[in-house]
Amino acid sequence: MKKLLVFIPSFLIGAMLLAQTSFSAPDMKKISKSLSGKNAALYGRLMNRLQTNDTTLSLNDYQLLYYGTALQAGYNPQKDSPLRDTLYGLFSNAQSGRADFREVKKIANQILEQLPFDIRTLDPSIHASRMLNDNATADKLEMRMGRIIETIYNSGDGRTETTPFYVVSTANEVDMLRALGFTPATIIAMQSGNLDFWKVKENDFGIDGFFFKVL
Repeated sequence: MKKLLVFIPSFLIGAMLLAQTSFSAPDMKKISKSLSGKNAALYGRLMNRLQTNDTTLSLNDYQLLYYGTALQAGYNPQKDSPLRDTLYGLFSNAQSGRADFREVKKIANQILEQLPFDIRTLDPSIHASRMLNDNATADKLEMRMGRIIETIYNSGDGRTETTPFYVVSTANEVDMLRALGFTPATIIAMQSGNLDFWKVKENDFGIDGFFFKVL
């Protein structure tokens, strides 16, 4: 289940990664300013739209939402859900006909309420929606997941310590690697700067691995 990734955006492939020239690290001071003072209620409004899978949210909105998470009370990049194993078990049983995909959706929704940028929950939720012939919801969830991945992709190229991919969840590191089409191998925690280096398995692009910075 952890290796499932039913939606791989076409713009996020290794060949394009090699040619990537435009990216920008999140400006946390600017993001903080955008979400404070007279705009203090903006984050909550954007989050409400995200949770209803509003497809009109822009990339700028997603950047405020995703990286703005690091500015919220109780932020924890290691946070996970106790329902994770339940979701995976239900999904496996639903695939084999021993459970209902509606139960998969129910548990996935509960997790996404707490972890709105959790790609590994969006993924089975999309698949379950397709299996339930709810293609409208699946399309919205695919866009949501694609926007999250694109937001991370636009933060760096991951090739050096000074141009890492910026993430607000350590789980997004592995998810990002798989979305790019690489297979994670081993992780090396760097000594400073909240940096992780993920080595990837042998690939056609000769890429050894990627750097991630956890906010």
